[in-house]
Amino acid sequence: MNLRKAIIQTRMTIIMQNILNLGVEIIQTIQQIHNPALDTFFKGITSLGGGEVYILLLPLFFWCVDTSLGAHAGLVFLVSSYFANGLKDLFRQPRPFQIEPVVKLGDAEGYGLPSFHALEATVMWGMFAVWLKRPWFWILAVSMMVLIGFSRIYLGVHFPTDVLAGFAIGVLFLWIYATGGSTLERWLKGLPFKWQVVLSVAIPVMLAISHPSDDVILIMSALSGFCLGLALFNRYLSFSAAGPIWQRITRFLVGDIVILLLYIAPRLFSVAGLEAYHSPLRFLHYSVVGFWITFGGPWLFRRLRLAGPADAA
Repeated sequence: MNLRKAIIQTRMTIIMQNILNLGVEIIQTIQQIHNPALDTFFKGITSLGGGEVYILLLPLFFWCVDTSLGAHAGLVFLVSSYFANGLKDLFRQPRPFQIEPVVKLGDAEGYGLPSFHALEATVMWGMFAVWLKRPWFWILAVSMMVLIGFSRIYLGVHFPTDVLAGFAIGVLFLWIYATGGSTLERWLKGLPFKWQVVLSVAIPVMLAISHPSDDVILIMSALSGFCLGLALFNRYLSFSAAGPIWQRITRFLVGDIVILLLYIAPRLFSVAGLEAYHSPLRFLHYSVVGFWITFGGPWLFRRLRLAGPADAA
């Protein structure tokens, strides 16, 4: 039995190595069009699929467009990010430039499979397209998904299989959201408030403890603060994302300035020579970021008269 298992593992290793070698060949073929102008273009495109961009964009929808869309997009983004990180640590697949350094045109860290950029581009742009229901935006959304995915291959930071896996998982999350999202939302809103609070804290903490990597701690802490803020928002705040364009722009600018300050806070520990920024403090830090998006920001906007009550929508 052990011999049979060893033979199967050897065969699987050979198959995977052949797939990765083929992926390197595809990347090298694509990079035949490589030039400085295209490098700059695709680095710009790939930056649009980074998690930092979505952290800044999610408040735009929650504060300035539609709170329901912002809440749904934030939850799906964070849950799918956790799932993607789990798969990366499960497969532990190298990146193309770790096999063939000459293909490296961009920077990336960690494991490769699946492509986080491809997954999140599919989830986020797909959700916005489903909400807007405009054919022209679907064309834009699909174009952005393809361009972001292709940029990862062009820059040599992902194999084609990584990107395809990211697309597939993103479509799966979109389908789950479209078919079961409203049911889950009704169930959660039907829970007693105290249980909403308990679940907002307990589930992310347990998931972070079970998989205590830096990325997972970041994602789960943001999810905890985001969900806790949502529970308080639904119970205590009457907030409308509508209003004059100057109000919406001011909300976004003021709110995102706070997020940027919170985001760079860990650097202050290094500047101050402190080494205490460990897991519990990191969890608290990003919980505050999530909480600011769903409760702190809207609460401040109401106090500053930058937003009206929900019935003003």
